[in-house]
Parts: sequence; C-alpha cells; structure tokens
Amino acid sequence: MTAPVRTVSPWLAALLPGLRGGPLAAPAVADFPPELVAAIVTTPAQKYATGTAATLQAGTGRATFRRTLPDVMPSIVMSGGVLEVPNMVVGPAIGGPHPETVAKQEAALLFAGASRPAGTVATWVGVSDELVEDAAGLESWLSTFLGFLVKSAEERVLLLGNGVATPIVGFMDPALNVPVHSGGATTQPKILIEMIAQAAASGMVPDTIVAAPGVWAELVTDSLFSGDGSTFGGLDLIMSPALVGTQCLVGPVQSLSVIGREGGTIVEGTQSHALDFTHNRSAIRAASRLALGVLMTSAFVKKAV
Repeated sequence: MTAPVRTVSPWLAALLPGLRGGPLAAPAVADFPPELVAAIVTTPAQKYATGTAATLQAGTGRATFRRTLPDVMPSIVMSGGVLEVPNMVVGPAIGGPHPETVAKQEAALLFAGASRPAGTVATWVGVSDELVEDAAGLESWLSTFLGFLVKSAEERVLLLGNGVATPIVGFMDPALNVPVHSGGATTQPKILIEMIAQAAASGMVPDTIVAAPGVWAELVTDSLFSGDGSTFGGLDLIMSPALVGTQCLVGPVQSLSVIGREGGTIVEGTQSHALDFTHNRSAIRAASRLALGVLMTSAFVKKAV
C-alpha cells in the first residue's frame, strides 16, 4: 500500500536540507498566512488586551495574537535599501482659503527629510530532530507561530531601535527627537490625556497609543478605557512588552509613520548552531530588513521612563 504523499510549501522545502544536517539551504522567502502578517486595524478578528501570546480558537485550528505595532503601520517598498523620509509641515497649505488672485501655496509634504538605511531584524527558534522529520507538523507550527514572532521582534526594534553598525532608529530612540511628555499629571490616564493634547497641538490628531504593560494595567478602571481594551479615548491602544515601567508613545502612527521594507521575510535553517548537532536540535532563523520613517516627529509624544 502506497503511503500518502505529503506536500510542503516551497519555503519549508528549502529549509529541510539544512535542518537535517546537510549544507545550509538557500534562504527562502516566508509566505505566512495572511492573518499572521496583517490585521484589520479598526476591527481585528479578536482583540487581546491582556497581552496573551496566543489563544487557539476552539474549532478553527487557527491561533490569534495580540495586535503589534507592525499591524497598524503602513508598509512601503524601499529603494536601494534606503528609505527617503519626507517632512510633513502643518500650516496654511492644509485646508486654508485660497483666493484666485493669490499665488498658489506649496504642498505640505516636503521631500527633504532624513535618509534611513535598512537594518536587519532577526529572530530564531529551536526545533527537535523529531519535529524536523515530521515535515507537515513542523510546517503547521511554523505557519502558526513564526509570523507572530517576527512581528514581535520588529515591534521591539521599531520602538527601541537597535545598536548594530547600521542602526534602525526607533520611536523611543533619542536620535529621532520625538518630543517628551511635558505635563505635570501623576496618574497614567491623566498623563495620556496630556500626551494626546500635546501631540494634537502640532496640528495633527494622534490615532494610536503604545503602552507598557504597567501603563495598560492602570488604565483598566478609567472611563476612557474601552471594554475590550483596544482603545483609550478613541485611540487604538497597543500594549507592548517591549516597553517597560511607565514608557508609552502617542501619535499619528497610522498616518504619519511608515515601515520601509526591503524584500520579504527570509527564513533559513541549519543544524550547525551552537550544540544543536550533539543535542539533536536544529535552528530556524527568520529575518526581515526594514527602516522606520516618521514624517513629522513633532506630532508624536513619548514618555521614556
């Protein structure tokens, strides 16, 4: 009796030689399920305010995850590994009256901003030799969880930046010069209200709050906190474990920031990492190349400590 033939995706097929002790396979571009690499910002399939890593929906066989920062940010293709970020200037050019006899005003988007080179964001997972031999099972686990792990790694870098030779400058990085909260409130709900007002004074209304878990916990009993934990004061609320203490960010994340991406997520597998060979393990690395573009830093406010 002929055993049924199990087919695997091209990207997993490219990994298997390296995972089984052969030469490192050529990198493959991961084709993650759409629900793991994109989310509907206003009405996600399921919102997890508690930051639970994953909850398996009964009867669907699909895991759902908390929203991450990459979920709500637009992405564009980078050119030559460099993201040219224009400057957004709020002034009379936006929505002001314009008599016919007066010279036309210059648009508010000025392509004379910063150049951000792409940096690499990578994460890796270890798998047992037994799971490697179960190709269908391995693909099920990777297609379910690897996309979320990649987005979590990207979120940390987009917020905090990194310290490599070609750094990614994150929102909280002093090099980006995002204004610091300047109010005098002492409770988290009132601090966020002050930050929203401070950001809106730039002329652009914020749409997103990214908060440390401790900040989120203090918002739960406030009247501006939505029942499902997805919004505060009408702004999308993302709780990120990348932030600690009372760190938080407020601003027009969805309209005035962008992720520049160079290619897709590259996935590689090998049995040559550390003691993998002697411990019957293999390693899978997923890496993406990106840069953060912020069109108007004055429209954002951060609380860095």
